[in-house]
Amino acid sequence: MVLFWITLIDSAGELIFQAKRDTASYLKDLAAAGKITYTLVATGLFFDNDLPYPVGGINFKEGKASVPGTGKELIGITSRDDIGRYVAAILKHPEATENTVVRVSGETTTADTLIEKYEKKLGKKFDVSYRSAEELDRIAQEGLKSGNLGAYFSNRIPLFMATGVRSFTSD
Repeated sequence: MVLFWITLIDSAGELIFQAKRDTASYLKDLAAAGKITYTLVATGLFFDNDLPYPVGGINFKEGKASVPGTGKELIGITSRDDIGRYVAAILKHPEATENTVVRVSGETTTADTLIEKYEKKLGKKFDVSYRSAEELDRIAQEGLKSGNLGAYFSNRIPLFMATGVRSFTSD
């Protein structure tokens, strides 16, 4: 069985997720030919406060947050512990998820709620600013057009946070 992480955000045409879509398609082709079985795992945003980089615009070490959107959009977040539990459950009963997509999320919350939670937990007030979805999209598209892929990639994932949780249909 092959386990592979995919992004199921409405990502059709998104350059940032093309390699994941190509790999998922390849795994599906191999399974259709009877060569493998797979489970595709789609998670919420990987979110742990001890990661060495800001997550979703929140920098825990510096106590700063540049929040995509208004901070009130619902977002799905998933910790490494959540992922470990989900993978263990999948591996206990691989036939239950054979050749399917499993959508998981540890929690659905908002950026503002997360910041409040970590301000209390860490005992410090965060310096918070907000960036609109329109601004993120404009910067990303300008980066793509000019060949500045760093600007594109660093604004696309925050853009998904700024637009909130979406409903998914099965593949």
